[in-house]
Amino acid sequence: MGLSLLLLIFFPIIMAAIFLLFDNSNIRKAAVFFMSLVLIALMAYVLLGGSREVTLNEGTKIALEYLITFADYFLMAVMFLIGLKYNNKIIMALVVLQFVPLTIFEFTSGKIEIQDVFYVDHLTMIMLMLINVVGPLIAIFALQYMKEHEHHLHLKKSKQNVFFATIALFLGAMNGIVLSNSIAWIYFFWEITTLCSFLLISHDKTKESINNAQRALLLNSIGGVAFVIGIILTYKYANTLEITQLLKSGDASLLIVPIAFLVLAGSTKSAQLPFQSWLLGAMVAPTPVSALLHSSTMVKAGVYLILRLAPLYIDNWLGQIVAVFGGFTFAVAALLAITQTNAKRILAYSTISNLGLIILLSSIPSIFAIYGAALLIVLHGVSKALLFLCVGTIEQGIGSRDIEDMDGIRTRMPLTANMTILGAVSMLLPPFGVLITKWIAIEAATSNPIALALVIFGSAFTVVFWSKFIGKIISTDKNYVRIEKFEALRHTPLYIITLLVTLVSIFMIQFSNTFIAPFIKEAYSRFSNIDQAALENLKIKDFMGFNPVVFFGILLLSIFLGYVIYVMFKPKRYVNSYVSAEDTVDGKFLSIKDENVELTFKNYYLSDILSEKKVTFAANIVSIALIVIMFGVIIK
Repeated sequence: MGLSLLLLIFFPIIMAAIFLLFDNSNIRKAAVFFMSLVLIALMAYVLLGGSREVTLNEGTKIALEYLITFADYFLMAVMFLIGLKYNNKIIMALVVLQFVPLTIFEFTSGKIEIQDVFYVDHLTMIMLMLINVVGPLIAIFALQYMKEHEHHLHLKKSKQNVFFATIALFLGAMNGIVLSNSIAWIYFFWEITTLCSFLLISHDKTKESINNAQRALLLNSIGGVAFVIGIILTYKYANTLEITQLLKSGDASLLIVPIAFLVLAGSTKSAQLPFQSWLLGAMVAPTPVSALLHSSTMVKAGVYLILRLAPLYIDNWLGQIVAVFGGFTFAVAALLAITQTNAKRILAYSTISNLGLIILLSSIPSIFAIYGAALLIVLHGVSKALLFLCVGTIEQGIGSRDIEDMDGIRTRMPLTANMTILGAVSMLLPPFGVLITKWIAIEAATSNPIALALVIFGSAFTVVFWSKFIGKIISTDKNYVRIEKFEALRHTPLYIITLLVTLVSIFMIQFSNTFIAPFIKEAYSRFSNIDQAALENLKIKDFMGFNPVVFFGILLLSIFLGYVIYVMFKPKRYVNSYVSAEDTVDGKFLSIKDENVELTFKNYYLSDILSEKKVTFAANIVSIALIVIMFGVIIK
């Protein structure tokens, strides 16, 4: 088992070296498929092994400890040099603020014994599935996408070897984060993801991409400083850095201060207010990067850490304020999404919003809340991967990512458009699971009135922006011609992710009882105000009377009957839309002075009422105040 866990971390890193060494498209294509198959096989093997703590032999463990210690400082040196190269003094200062306390800690704490270096529970399994299934599918999609991307950039020399090497490194680091039982080891892999995100966002080397990559590095380095403080204080109060030992400790109240710093680190990684700008800036990167950051890597690392640590703070006041913090981000990000026309920015705000909801759910002492948080990580991951890849495909097809330019996209690009509709519907409507998690959130947040209000407002805003998005995609216009052809490398991953989105929603109950219920039993058996009797007997039969299998069956039957009725009673003629004016025969209408005006459909973006800049400024102030209040109370 130890070897398979090591391979999940280091095999992608070895593949990264191969991508760098062999800059050949055929070798790269073969290597991506080989890496994908091996990662999926290793993941399946680990899942079959079940929940366990894993100890390596002493020699391997010592070698890994030295390797990680050395690599920690190497990473800091690289980040400092990046700050030096771009004359970004804040980045350099943040690296120093990690280097100095970490070095003092290393020299003064003596040898820190880690008995079980890896920890596999059902939360780890959920994350492994997300990383090693969705991640490789995005990499396969990128083979075709990056070829066209570089063609449009008119590059003389391809940079795809660096691109795919960074993606492979990213996947290895994510596996390291979710498998490590030591907080110090998690920090090491955490910082690798920070560096990888910088490299991927700045991949095109334009001025805009470099500036946004620096912003991502800077804001995530703030999280890095918080992480280092969290490590030092955790060891000071608990005398251990092992997650399993922390979760087993009898009194978690002493850990409130270090946990608060680690939650702050997780919030920066998950782009919560006021740290959201790095994720919005990351939209300049090639679309597979956006899909990767939003679904199976970067931002999911942040919510994973918070959910992992939740048993240590969920039953005290820190849980209450973190829940409000997450709920505030959920509502404000959803509100800002209403103002956007750029499809990638809509998806980015949607991600920030949903991550806020996950943090809110992670911080409420309720079985259903924790259940909703874990389920939403999966549902959001697969749906957002599909949506980003579809938007990237549409952008390469029509040359725009503005949803106002997507009229008739079902005629022009029917394959991608239909999958985009399914992805968007899965984020909004029943019987798909994201709506179920919002339903759970409303039920669970009744114990925290502020959080409850934020969930209600955020859910309402969500309906508005998704309805506008879907409305544009489903619009039809026979004046357009089809421009889309099936491309195996591009469309096969899309079809597989579409299938995953559907299967996860249909079999939510079975998935929950296999992975999420065992995780809750394992993690919350000792802490919190969660009803222990209910915990012991936890088994999901339905969602407050809602059974997805039954609902999907009714839905499919309705679609079939609807199609039969349509064929039987198909209308003989169609009339133009009534627009309170005289229609002409060519789809136009007569306006004032009998001028011919073409009929168009546009969304309303509330631009007269909502200014993204002003709302963001006000929201950042409130969110900073919430963080100050959180630390002000714990220091007191």
